[in-house]
Amino acid sequence: MSLVKFVLMGVIVKRGIRALLAVSVAALLGLTGSPAQAAEVNVAGVAGISGAVETDSVAGVAAAVGAAGADSGDICYIAHVAGIGWERNWTCDGYYAGTVGQNRAIEAMMVRINKPIGEWCLLGHLRNIGWTVKRCTQSGNGMALYVGTTGQNRPMEAIMLSSPTNIHTFEHNAHVQNKGWTGWWYGGGVIGTYGQALNLEAVALKVAPWTP
Repeated sequence: MSLVKFVLMGVIVKRGIRALLAVSVAALLGLTGSPAQAAEVNVAGVAGISGAVETDSVAGVAAAVGAAGADSGDICYIAHVAGIGWERNWTCDGYYAGTVGQNRAIEAMMVRINKPIGEWCLLGHLRNIGWTVKRCTQSGNGMALYVGTTGQNRPMEAIMLSSPTNIHTFEHNAHVQNKGWTGWWYGGGVIGTYGQALNLEAVALKVAPWTP
């Protein structure tokens, strides 16, 4: 075999190995994915919902939109609770969604802002996934933002709400596993905990004027 043919065969083999590795990695990602990719890719608008909707929860989200009271306050929200499913009604303006004293994690939430505060955003921290992709929409447009999963037995540990307009902000209170109520907090920040493997069990939210 000539030296030229030997070198060419070596190049072909190397390229073949690289291609095989690339295919193997792509196949692995296609089968398992990464949590961040899953949160980014599975996006759908379902019956007035905009945000990251996991494919296996579309039916549950669509059904939950039929719950009453989504426009009954400045900010309204509804929770998907472990062992229960979606709540039957939306909660608004400082009342809590979720449960207390039942050791049940919130697994997903929808939040809708009816007060005209401009753009606002929502993201969540999920067990073994971390922070989801931030989703934003305009208030008062009848849309809700969705965060979390259903059918995966995956507790939510925290959410974060923000409004980049600096006209309004939020007051929030959370009931956390083994800790109880965090107390009312003003402004942005973490609603719940992260890095402690503690379930978010209940959430209460208000819209408040922003002050520097």
